[in-house]
Amino acid sequence: NKAGGLEYVWQTSWGVSTRLIGGLVMTHSDDKGLVLPPKMAPVKAVLVPIYRKDEERAKVLEAARRIAHDLGARLDDREGHTPGAKFFHWERRGVPVVLELGPRDLASGNIVLKRRDTGAKETVAQSAIAGVLNETLARMQQDLYEAAKQRLEENTVTADSLEQVKAILEPATAEKGGGKFVMAHLKDDPQCDARLKEFKATVRNVPLTDEFDGPGKCVVTGEAVDRRVVVAKAY
Repeated sequence: NKAGGLEYVWQTSWGVSTRLIGGLVMTHSDDKGLVLPPKMAPVKAVLVPIYRKDEERAKVLEAARRIAHDLGARLDDREGHTPGAKFFHWERRGVPVVLELGPRDLASGNIVLKRRDTGAKETVAQSAIAGVLNETLARMQQDLYEAAKQRLEENTVTADSLEQVKAILEPATAEKGGGKFVMAHLKDDPQCDARLKEFKATVRNVPLTDEFDGPGKCVVTGEAVDRRVVVAKAY
């Protein structure tokens, strides 16, 4: 410590890093593969050059290298891979934005931007792409957050009796409606944990916000408690 003495440290050790990675993957990804929020993506944008003829190749690659360098984007100039294969490669890996540059784009001074989360494409002037890319990444970050927050709120319900908790969580799978978070008054007592385990539920955490604070009766013992906890099943 500051005085030079030895003290026990305050720490946790429950695999939070791997659990957070798993939560990130399961929260945002889709059937096409990984979807990474821009702030968590090691590669935020990839530029895929498109050309068919040898005479197009040099001009497209020259412009692509310049644009990728200016944007800090990765340039996928691998030979032997079609543009479609490259798009699929980066889509599976969750890169937030893929940029497309072909001969027509080069001639018109444009570039095509595609978002990973929505799949929406936008044609942007090359002179404006830096600003549009930054705005798109910021908007995607916020959209993913709002979508995750909405899903959480839609799947969070309150219960005031053990019977209600059980009825909400009883379906065998999340697809049948059992994948809910139940806010219930519950005493910190092994007896309460044992009753929850009868239908394979546990206390997942105690909310840090005061949204669910307030006096009530424990759904197991009937004793007074001053806040609700999150009860759910692990899938």
